[in-house]
Amino acid sequence: MPMNFALPPLNVPPSFSDRLVGGPGLPPNSASKNQFMPVMLNGKNSAVSGLADIFGFNTVRALPTVAFTLAVISDSVADTAVGTGAQTVGVAYLDSSYNAHYATFTLNGQTAVTAPTTVDGLANTTPISNCLRVNQMDVLTAGTGFINAGNIYACDSTNTYASGVPVTAAKVFQQITTGDGIGSYAGYTVPAGCRFAIMGLLPSMDTITTTVAYAKLRYGQTFGANGIFQSFDLGQLTSTSALDQINPPHWPIAEAKSDIRFQAQASSASEISLLAWGIQWFS
Repeated sequence: MPMNFALPPLNVPPSFSDRLVGGPGLPPNSASKNQFMPVMLNGKNSAVSGLADIFGFNTVRALPTVAFTLAVISDSVADTAVGTGAQTVGVAYLDSSYNAHYATFTLNGQTAVTAPTTVDGLANTTPISNCLRVNQMDVLTAGTGFINAGNIYACDSTNTYASGVPVTAAKVFQQITTGDGIGSYAGYTVPAGCRFAIMGLLPSMDTITTTVAYAKLRYGQTFGANGIFQSFDLGQLTSTSALDQINPPHWPIAEAKSDIRFQAQASSASEISLLAWGIQWFS
């Protein structure tokens, strides 16, 4: 199936803030098709060289094909319920039917937590065993340090850990880098019943050495659940002029259950960061 570059079927007015609904990573819960939700994708890869996803784990990630039990963990002992670092986090995830949910977790430092405190705003201590995608994770409350003291990971609960660091990278689906407060995976999966379109992005590059480096950005998406992955290049960054907003005239429309990801490739090891924004609506 070719990429659909058609504009959204809805007429987005110049100012539609009065019609934006929903919470972090969630589609509108009781909204008409005439409402939109803003979505932000935030990514960082600190050591890009070969082609990799813009994510803390420097690889092209294989996304899960079966549901798993969600766990959150930090590599800092200060990220606990009464610690000086992050105390609670929120996780926007999709279940095995691609329905969107939002759960909160109270951190326990370098010990993995599988029991949330709330799911979709309701008290719930039952582990989330039907998680298929993690779209975002953010720090909700923190101690006197005001931010996460360590890296916080959203994982498959079958992962193992060394001082809070997941051993199996393929079982990590979101990461909040130390001090950032928000997840660093530049990817997104469109919930069931929705469509999504990127509106723009702001990439940046910082070479790890003094050598001038060049990086190529790439956008890719699947078409529905387990669909064919297609991608196209967005342009080139250099370490001497590393911040530039990219706004292609027509971004492809992502249908429900499609996986979106931003990737990068650099001439020498470089840190690539990316902030992208878009809108989501009921299809």
